[in-house]
Amino acid sequence: MVQRNADEISSTRIRRKRRGLDNLGRVVVLFLILTGGIPSEASNSSPVGINYGMIANNLPSPSEVVSLIQSISVSKSKLYSSDPDVLQAFGNTGISFVVGIGNEDISNLTDLSSARDWVKQHIGQFYPNTQITGVTVGNEIFGSNNTQLMSQLLPAMQNLQSAIVSLGLDGKISISTPHSLAVLSTSFPPSAGAFIPDLVNPYIKPLLEFLSETNSPFMINAYPFFAYKSNPQSVSLEYVLFKPNAGVTDPTTGLKYYNMFDA
Repeated sequence: MVQRNADEISSTRIRRKRRGLDNLGRVVVLFLILTGGIPSEASNSSPVGINYGMIANNLPSPSEVVSLIQSISVSKSKLYSSDPDVLQAFGNTGISFVVGIGNEDISNLTDLSSARDWVKQHIGQFYPNTQITGVTVGNEIFGSNNTQLMSQLLPAMQNLQSAIVSLGLDGKISISTPHSLAVLSTSFPPSAGAFIPDLVNPYIKPLLEFLSETNSPFMINAYPFFAYKSNPQSVSLEYVLFKPNAGVTDPTTGLKYYNMFDA
């Protein structure tokens, strides 16, 4: 009887862990913080991290997510919002964090005092216990047709940067914005890569100048699966999944690429 109870307890724990991993699968997706390519092995400096989304039901609690992320030896995470319960839960965990600001909040942040209030409330209260390393402002703004939002993006980022500086966190927390590949008129071969001309002077160039001045990363959402899905005859599954393959050669430079992120 004792042995059966022990087995039942063990089985229950396994089922709970599996449910937890299933839930984690619903809310997190593997992503790459492109700071140096794909590592040969996992380490604390690994650029592999976890996207932490919260638009779902039956979600694990933030503390459970912390445990799950730690269980797979990941030390970086990106939150699509700045949920205070999540930021609190990730305090003193050794997991570095990027927090997000929704598109709907950008307009309000074009006001400097509002930007300072946001930084105090969502950064100042948690840093440095929670290792916040960056703020993403909006998502794929230049892939939309909202020219008003496009014009508000950089002023909002500049105000947030000013607020970061006022807290003495310049160089510790970066301000950037993720783009879709739709900002590119040409993406292959890599040597022919170019932004959409209509975006360059009014939006892209000033943004790149800001990122250069603040030493912040240029961020892009890359989805290799879509490239494979749209052209499986020319794009191999191995190429998009980092598996051994023959590689793709840039006809202009002669450089050979063995995965889509590298290209």
